[in-house]
Amino acid sequence: MSRKEPQTAISVLSDFKNHLVDFFDDLIALFPEEGDLLYMRIFIKDRVPIVDVMKRFVVELDGNSGRVRSLIKKHDDIFFLERNLFDDFSKSKASHFKGLWTSPTIDDSEREVIWNWMHAFVILVDNWKKVTDS
Repeated sequence: MSRKEPQTAISVLSDFKNHLVDFFDDLIALFPEEGDLLYMRIFIKDRVPIVDVMKRFVVELDGNSGRVRSLIKKHDDIFFLERNLFDDFSKSKASHFKGLWTSPTIDDSEREVIWNWMHAFVILVDNWKKVTDS
């Protein structure tokens, strides 16, 4: 049995970035006509320092007395309709996601996949906080 190496800030950020890119790949597959999703994927992958995105996620998840965490845990649609984790990076593109959540082209099983992504991001944020004492 091999021992798992302890996570470092760099490894958590790498996982976070890879997960975000994969998340946008999934969204692009669901909504291939939505060029804004491709823009956000490129933006996350190549244009913005991933540490800035992580810090934004930390602020969003830990602000408002943990309200965002609670919305994610309960799978409350308000999370997608009233908030957007990407607004600070590209307001004109990110707010478009809110309309996608209510689109008739997405079904409950696809929404569940998106919720699973949100749970994964919460875990990655918590891992980041552990390795950085944030």
